[in-house]
Amino acid sequence: MLQIDPAIRERMPEVGLAIGLRNRIIHGYDRVETAIVHETLERDLPAFGLRLQEELERYPIE
Repeated sequence: MLQIDPAIRERMPEVGLAIGLRNRIIHGYDRVETAIVHETLERDLPAFGLRLQEELERYPIE
């Protein structure tokens, strides 16, 4: 299982929300409102992707 650095989770609380969304989709798929998931992806994913990219650039690949 992938572990997220606590420092990243502290700087980016959206990570916790993304993990929660993933868990809801995986484990509660029969109770997921697809319109809400779609709206969340359309509204929040682009900004989250940019913030995540900025965060990843703090950790150069060696």
